Amino acid sequence: MKRNLLVLLALNVSFVGIANADLISVDVVAGQIQHPDGLHQTWRIIARFDNGFDQISAIAGLPDQQYNPIEFISSSELYNQALFAGLPFNDFPSAGGLGGEAWDSYVTIGATAFPANTQFTANFLGRYYYVPPPPSDIIQGDHIGPVYDGAWFFFGAPPTVSSLEDIIDGNDTFDVIVAQFTLPTGSSFTFTGNVLWYSAAGDSEITPFEVEVIPAPATLAMLILAGLATNRRRRY
Repeated sequence: MKRNLLVLLALNVSFVGIANADLISVDVVAGQIQHPDGLHQTWRIIARFDNGFDQISAIAGLPDQQYNPIEFISSSELYNQALFAGLPFNDFPSAGGLGGEAWDSYVTIGATAFPANTQFTANFLGRYYYVPPPPSDIIQGDHIGPVYDGAWFFFGAPPTVSSLEDIIDGNDTFDVIVAQFTLPTGSSFTFTGNVLWYSAAGDSEITPFEVEVIPAPATLAMLILAGLATNRRRRY
């Protein structure tokens, strides 16, 4: 893995006296707010943690063979709101403060509304957000990536998962949204990447994941394939 990505996402953190906890799984769930036209299905990708002191830093694509690229492949094109079509605003949550749509397609670290405090690394998909003029939106179409040395990340100190919006109420885990994809009803998709996070003990972790949605006759059957590989600890 290239050092520039690791240095950008690195933060020295330490919590003493707290047992190490795990990122339990990466799952697909139906979005709480669906597109009102009835022709689309909104899916959310969530990372489930079992300790509120765990911290989440980024979703990254990494070149090492034991890890995954960031790649999204679907049978139909993503839905994108018209309000910010062609603008980087469309890549991140824009509901609320910007007046965007809650069912839009976007990537994030824990937020479902503006401001999201999420950014791409400068070389995400080989495009540089920090060199004017800014590029158009990236989270669009039916194929994103593969990205082998890039990430979207929380800008600033990685937050504890207990400080972020809990997407699913009433359970014992902290369910952090990392992406939302809205597609025509009946579409299938596969999404891969790696969660970069810190355990409550201060250990840096990289956890590969792959999730998949496959429509079955008469209903949408959600199949989670290889939701989590074995955690591989790596100091970065």
